[in-house]
This record gives sequence, C-alpha cells and structure tokens, in this order.
Amino acid sequence: MAKTQPTVTITPTDREALALVARFPGADTAAVAQVLVANPSRFDNDGTERSIHPTHSVVARRMRRLEQAGAIQAWRSPAARITHYGVLEGGIDALNMFGEAPVIWRGITNKTGTALMHARDIAHIAAQFVHGEYADPAVTSLIGDEVPLDAFITDTQMHSALSVFRKQNQGVSLYKHITSTIARATAEQVSNPYFWIMNPELLVFTAPANAHSRTLTHRPDMVVLTESGKRVAVEVERNVKPLPKYVEIMRVFKSTLNGYQIEGTNKAVRPVQHLVWLCADNGIKNAIKRAVNAVDPNLIADGSVIIADLTKTDGTPLIYTESVPAPSRRRTRPQKVTDPGAMKPAAFPGTTNRVTTNPQP
Repeated sequence: MAKTQPTVTITPTDREALALVARFPGADTAAVAQVLVANPSRFDNDGTERSIHPTHSVVARRMRRLEQAGAIQAWRSPAARITHYGVLEGGIDALNMFGEAPVIWRGITNKTGTALMHARDIAHIAAQFVHGEYADPAVTSLIGDEVPLDAFITDTQMHSALSVFRKQNQGVSLYKHITSTIARATAEQVSNPYFWIMNPELLVFTAPANAHSRTLTHRPDMVVLTESGKRVAVEVERNVKPLPKYVEIMRVFKSTLNGYQIEGTNKAVRPVQHLVWLCADNGIKNAIKRAVNAVDPNLIADGSVIIADLTKTDGTPLIYTESVPAPSRRRTRPQKVTDPGAMKPAAFPGTTNRVTTNPQP
C-alpha cells in the first residue's frame, strides 16, 4: 500500500512569518521570532517574567516545516552561522489568498553573503519596530508602539519604482518628478499612507540639479509610516564609509526636508520628515555626527536626525550570530580519549583483579 504524503497546513502564524520574510528577504530565525507573538498560555501569572515572543528553537522548527512545504528557501551562512530565509512562490500564494502579500517581493536567490547580512540587520530592526520594542527610547518614541508590516517601505520597493520611472521618463530628473507629483496632489492625499505606498519613489532623498552636491538621490534602507503620520527614514550602518560620503547623504536629506509645494496652497510637503541612523559602533556614530554638523548642526538638535546604537531589544549589540546552532555532527565522530584507562572494558562484578585464560563455569 502506497504511503500518503503528509498534508502541510499553513496557519495564520505561518503567514505572519511569511509576511516578514517576503518583505525582508534575508531575515533570520531571531528576526522571525521577534515579529511573532507566542501563545497566550505562556503568559500565565506565575511570577515568572517571560518574553512575549516564541523561542528561537520553536521558530526554527516552524521555518523548517515551511521550507519542506515549498513556501520558503533557507541558506545558512557558514561564516556568520546564521540561517537566512527567502520567500518562494508557494509562500506568496498563501499570502495572496488572504490579501497579505506585498506589492513587490524578492527571494534570496543569487544574493551574496554580505548583502544577506545587511538585509538580515534591516529585518531585525523592522521586527523590533513592529511591537515598539527598540531599546533606544528616542527611537521608539519617534516610531511608536506598533507598526504593521504594510507600513514599511523597503529599499526593494523604492528601487523597483525608481527603475520603472527612469525607463518611462528618460531625461527627467527624480527631483522634477517628485515636484510635479506632489504639486498635483491634495493635502488629503499626501496625509494618506497609501499615497506613499503606491508611490515609493517619492520617498527617495533628492536634491535639485543646482544643489552643491555630487549626489542628487539616495535611497534609505527603509521608510516607516508611523501611526502618528510621520515618515521616518532608517539607515542601518555596520561598516564605516568615508566622511565625504556621509556629508553628501546629509546634504540630499537636508534638501528633502525643504519640502515640495502643493499647487495652489502654501503647504510644503516633506516626503521624509526624520532620519534614524543605527550604527554598529562609536566610530560610525562619530563619523555621521561630524557629517551632520558639517551640513546643519540643528538637524540633531531639532530631532530631524537621530543617531543611535544598532542593538537587539535588550540593548545589547546586534552581532553576527544566532542562538539556533547548526545540527551537531559530533555523534558521528569518535570521542578524544585523554585517559588511557578509559579504553579498558568495564570489569564485571566478581572478576576484579582476577586473571583467567579459560571461561569461568
């Protein structure tokens, strides 16, 4: 009798995991665990403080099941010891059935290790923002206590929209496109988050051609549409850049803060109102602070720019490691013997210190 294939059911919690991976390809087990909420039965009032999130081991098993179901693909970095996830057609199909799929999605095929690590860092930050759990109080105060996944505009979305614009409007600068698009919009439209979700290229930092900057556009790592109506750009910085590069980015950001006029009104619209720069070490923080002060020291003073540490929810640095280890192969290897006596067989009762040549009766 032929064996039947086991039926795989994709649950609502599975879809939450898929939704994160679809928007942030390269997310690891810890990022997925951070965005999920554990079963409420774990929160019994027994005096023990627990995380609201499932354990990494539980999430790792969930992700293995989704991989076996053809919903995601997984790749483990041998250097960083991190498993990265990317969504597949099967996962997008499951999200589409419930209207939860992102407009633009990418997998992790053909992505390099360094690109996946950067994507993983961004996924970690987004997952912390979802539940308002970022450790830095200034960042959490700005972002808010809750951010739905639909409120994240990713670099992939901005890059895709920008590519389409450039193919369809050769010779037209992005600055002119944003100027004309916002000029034709109404105040009600620009206050609606879906205006920006449907036009993600408007969130790219831009400057006019006569600006004193060699860089006229810059895509942040992501933009968060907060519940309070703010649009906050986020940069995740693990490796330091030359100081002039940071200065160029800040000049373009300062130009974006000047805003764009709505036709027939005195209202100037800032596509992005704040920039949060999360840094892996103090050297990077100091370089960015110098760049900001070179452009406009008031950007930090008035809260337009926040420079903070790149951390996990507990405030410890976000490093290249994962608490879910690779399957151990130690069981297939002989143990190293340090005590010569360990090679001798154990003595049977009653035969200690007795030498025999014939079997005992």
